[in-house]
Amino acid sequence: DKLNKIRKTEGWEKIRDELGKSKPSRENWAKLIKKIQPNQGKVELILQDFPVELDIRISSFKNASKYYEKNKQFKSKLEGAKEAKKKTKDQIQEIKEKGVKISTPRTPKKKRKKKWFERYRWFYSSQGLLVIAGRDAKTNQEIVEKHMEPNDIYFHADLEGAPHLIVKSEGERISEKTEEEAAIFAAIHSKGWRKGLGNLDVYSVKPNQVSKEAPAGEYLPKGGYIIKGEKNYQTVPLEAAVGLIEIEGNKIPMCGPPSAVQAHSKNIIKLKPGSTKKSNLASEIKSSLDKDFEGEINIDELMQILPPGPGMISS
Repeated sequence: DKLNKIRKTEGWEKIRDELGKSKPSRENWAKLIKKIQPNQGKVELILQDFPVELDIRISSFKNASKYYEKNKQFKSKLEGAKEAKKKTKDQIQEIKEKGVKISTPRTPKKKRKKKWFERYRWFYSSQGLLVIAGRDAKTNQEIVEKHMEPNDIYFHADLEGAPHLIVKSEGERISEKTEEEAAIFAAIHSKGWRKGLGNLDVYSVKPNQVSKEAPAGEYLPKGGYIIKGEKNYQTVPLEAAVGLIEIEGNKIPMCGPPSAVQAHSKNIIKLKPGSTKKSNLASEIKSSLDKDFEGEINIDELMQILPPGPGMISS
């Protein structure tokens, strides 16, 4: 009421002047004011460390009545919120008792940084060794000239255009099982998959048998090599599987021989050559794997790891 009287008799300028002074030198009524809103006839006071907005055009009783009504509305909303929360809890409990599974929306995972070997075709053998193969002429050349080391093993399917493939030994003795899995991987990423072949011959040699020196009078195309000495052949089935492998805390889709994928994944989807378009096959696989994945599997990643050409899910 005092503020309203000052406003009427001396105007807002008097109030502004008081607020322009240092706090200790202000009149008592002005020490409580934080800010003023002349256009709305309002002032904001600090009472017991809390901001309180008052309309000085009306009486203190009417201001108090307004706050009382606001408080009643707030309490009513609070009670409504409590009641809604209790009702929701009761509904959830009822659903649980009926055995209905409640799913929560998945939060998108932060995009992971890809590993160096994902530039190539790859899988981890059941022994835990990395196997990499080329995707094209350039990466085929990189496999042999950049990544192949003396204790690795080189594989190649007996079909033109098949990828160069190596098993990275990492100082370990490469098991016969890993060699078989590598041979299957070489086969499924050859033209044999697109042709719908059931089996294919694949050979392996030591790195020192792989040479770029063509015999006199012959020409080697880019990514082409001459194999010196005896080749170790094995006939392998064209069969694959897809599953999720955990690498450094990230679940990554991996495609490879069924035994290798089974060694690293809880659930696997087996594949064989077929007539389902590759993109449709990737969508089917994604639907099956998404339930085991925190987030959403990138379908482009699946397309990159699948064998070339159409296929089908096998039992």
